[in-house]
Amino acid sequence: MVFPKDTFQTATPESQGVESKAIRAALEAIRDTGKDIHSLLVLKNGYLISETYFAPYTAWQPHAMYSCSKTFTSMLVGVAQGKGLLSVEDTVASFFPEDLPEEPSENLMAMRIRHLLSMTTGNDQDTFPAMRSCPKNWTRAFLSCPVEHEPGTFFRYNTGATYMLSAILTKLTGKTALQLAEEWIFQPISLGCARWETSPDGVSLGGTGLHITPRQMARFGLLLLNEGQWEGKEVIPRAYVLEAQKKQIDTSNHIPHPDWCAGYCWQMWRCSFNAFRADGMGGQFITVLPDANAVVVFTSALGSDIVYPMDVVRERLAPALRGAEEPIPEAQGDQNALVACSEALAHPARGVVPEAAEQAVPWGKRIQLREKLLGFVSALTIDRDDVRAETDCGSARLAFGWGAPVLSGEEVPFMRMTLRPSLMATFTDCFTLRMNAHGQPLTAWFEMRFDEDRVVISQRATMVLPEKSIEGTIA
Repeated sequence: MVFPKDTFQTATPESQGVESKAIRAALEAIRDTGKDIHSLLVLKNGYLISETYFAPYTAWQPHAMYSCSKTFTSMLVGVAQGKGLLSVEDTVASFFPEDLPEEPSENLMAMRIRHLLSMTTGNDQDTFPAMRSCPKNWTRAFLSCPVEHEPGTFFRYNTGATYMLSAILTKLTGKTALQLAEEWIFQPISLGCARWETSPDGVSLGGTGLHITPRQMARFGLLLLNEGQWEGKEVIPRAYVLEAQKKQIDTSNHIPHPDWCAGYCWQMWRCSFNAFRADGMGGQFITVLPDANAVVVFTSALGSDIVYPMDVVRERLAPALRGAEEPIPEAQGDQNALVACSEALAHPARGVVPEAAEQAVPWGKRIQLREKLLGFVSALTIDRDDVRAETDCGSARLAFGWGAPVLSGEEVPFMRMTLRPSLMATFTDCFTLRMNAHGQPLTAWFEMRFDEDRVVISQRATMVLPEKSIEGTIA
């Protein structure tokens, strides 16, 4: 096993017993499906044997981890237990006696840290929405939620439970989970800087809100693969990492897919192909394959097709990574083809305006919308390589490419975030703009059909935005 210093050591797939053509086939399959994958990194024996970024994403772009954050929080609990600060057998109530209800239930008082870790708190529903509706004191909000089931007997995916782990760490140390991660994990493995969103109480969200790059994800995955050890030093207690990757509770009644029915661990999921993973909304995955000495990282913007990256790993990458234990003959032609495929995905050639679009799109004409697009765009003007969006705060000119995304130089407000979008235009039976919220697993499609002085825009997205149609008039 080799460990990265400032950056990963690279190697050809064949030098690590993997066929380049197998990785290329996976990339081509992704390309051909049109799934919105942002990055795919493959590590074998600590070497980075393949790294692909799908335009306009790059190695340096932090990505929202969503529930991948949970695994980082779990490992902090492991370090804290190793330091004697807590035990997974401690009751949750013992840390927050001042926030307990006047008459706490028997189930609430029986809830332990291990139940937070395994999502078996006994809550019938995820507590996080109720917590987020409170202006402050999210721990009290969690403790006020009903605990309908005996802890340890019922699985409910519960981001609020992970928040409580973060809150316990902060209560014990006076530091946020981000500060502890920097001190206990990030610095020892040279992971670098990160951002972690906080609650109104200043507590790292724990179950979501971490922003890191794919390479940082891969570095953390390598730490898990090596059972918490890094260059001969223990960063996370080995016994904890081994326990945390075991199936703790049955999830066969969860998402009907083999990799969501294989069981839940301590803030990680078991996979059907003898692996485990950190797993975030939209398709953020750190998949660890111990028997292949390998790590596979995906970042994505997927919706109901979130299962797709796991299908790629299970059906294509895992068999290839479990091939030869020794180097196999170098295949220069296959290696060159893999590099060419990766480069084409990272830097796709821009097309030209299709002839059908030239005739159908009202170039340069102002389109007044009867309802605000994205909740804040009141009018559009489409040109051949950009679109001007008028909002309550002024206007923004956003460039797009034909068949290739272009990252905007401007940021736009969206809900509670400020986003830097990328746009790509296509034309089949209608003019379509695909928008990616850079660094977020949000992709939206706007299909525009023009009829004399009228336009109908059909909107759909991977998350957040509802499917709907918006009408407008062409000036």
